[in-house]
Amino acid sequence: MSIRLIAYIAAVAVAAVCIAYGLGRWQGSAAERRACEAEIHAAELTAERQARESERKAREAQDAIVQDYEHQIADYRRTVDAYVDADRLSDARTCKDLPRAPGAQPGLVCYTRADIQRKVAESLALAAECDEIAIRYKAVVRAYESVRADR
Repeated sequence: MSIRLIAYIAAVAVAAVCIAYGLGRWQGSAAERRACEAEIHAAELTAERQARESERKAREAQDAIVQDYEHQIADYRRTVDAYVDADRLSDARTCKDLPRAPGAQPGLVCYTRADIQRKVAESLALAAECDEIAIRYKAVVRAYESVRADR
């Protein structure tokens, strides 16, 4: 055999090995790339599921807080409505007959039923506003704590 033939065969063999190596490397890297993409996709799906679950839990916690708030406000309003009975607060007939002690300061005021109801309503409206603010504050604090606990 001639040297040229041996060199040619060696060159073809080297070329074949290089081509086989390159082809194998390309196929291996493509498979690895597909595996990485599958892992990334699975991780994204898991993260998305976890985010949805966290959102669902936060929404449930906030809904519970809102329902509790609305229940407290409704109970409070029922209590306030049942509390005031203007008939017990004043009786204009007996007010006129109240004796004045010697040296008592002038200015004993007898209110009519309408006056008492108006004054009581104003006082209760102010108290109710303050109580509702307190209830809202508690609800906001609970909502903040539930959001903070999720982190």
